[in-house]
Amino acid sequence: MTTLKTFKALINGTLVTVDQLKGNDGRQDIRYKLHRSQYTNQGYTIVYDEQTLSADNFWKLNPQIS
Repeated sequence: MTTLKTFKALINGTLVTVDQLKGNDGRQDIRYKLHRSQYTNQGYTIVYDEQTLSADNFWKLNPQIS
């Protein structure tokens, strides 16, 4: 996979770094890799592990792009 661009997005109140990737299955194969992130809420540490999502699943999260 090739990284097309890297940007920040606010997803569910958490700012995450996102890589937009082009896969090997042709022009329409776009994926989004969310980098590992964490935040603290009411004394609890919430950790999001790194994950790669299809374009449809990424946009279902309703990200706010910055």
